[in-house]
Amino acid sequence: MSGLLYCLPLTSTWLQGADPGDKERLDDGKTVLLFQAGVAYASQDLHVTLISRRPLSRMPHSVHGMIRPEAAGNLNTLTFLYMSNVSDLLEYCASVHTRSVTPDILIVDDLDFYLNQLIEPSPEAGCAKLCALLVDTLHFIRQKSPHGALLLGCTPQHKLWSHIFSHFKFTAAELAVLDRPGQLYSVSISTGRVQLSLTYQVKTEGVVMKEVNASKAVS
Repeated sequence: MSGLLYCLPLTSTWLQGADPGDKERLDDGKTVLLFQAGVAYASQDLHVTLISRRPLSRMPHSVHGMIRPEAAGNLNTLTFLYMSNVSDLLEYCASVHTRSVTPDILIVDDLDFYLNQLIEPSPEAGCAKLCALLVDTLHFIRQKSPHGALLLGCTPQHKLWSHIFSHFKFTAAELAVLDRPGQLYSVSISTGRVQLSLTYQVKTEGVVMKEVNASKAVS
């Protein structure tokens, strides 16, 4: 839940954007939100490692109300690692304790891309193996840093993935399309104590939050 504070301006009074821009097709904001989190964490001099399967084709949009990359300094503590094979991700997690700099924050985008490569002995076993290694990596990070956090971006493609994620106590923020032509999306998250839902719009000038609703979770 706390990771959302680094993605979206939940503590800001600014929740409205400019007039709608053109309807150029943009991504659904998943990578945008993870990148924004990386920038926000790095602006606090925390070491952030952001792993993705390929280099970004362009600078992701900023989230209105959040710190922009150009205002966050040199971002020397934000490191991008590009891994096109799940074996590279597994090796990174297994060897994180040997690295000269341990990240405070580990962000993995497109987790489903890596999970889809783990099909032996079964997709479920592969998912559990990678999740367990990520949890172990987070445990090591938290031994080194009180700020340790793990953020994952994933498009679930197998029903059992969500079950395995919950088994490892991953807190899921679910993104859904409300109006694709209008680039309007929703995020819902529940921690067991709080239920939070919000809507945001991806525009050519950035990501704009539209509405936020929070309530106590129903027992």
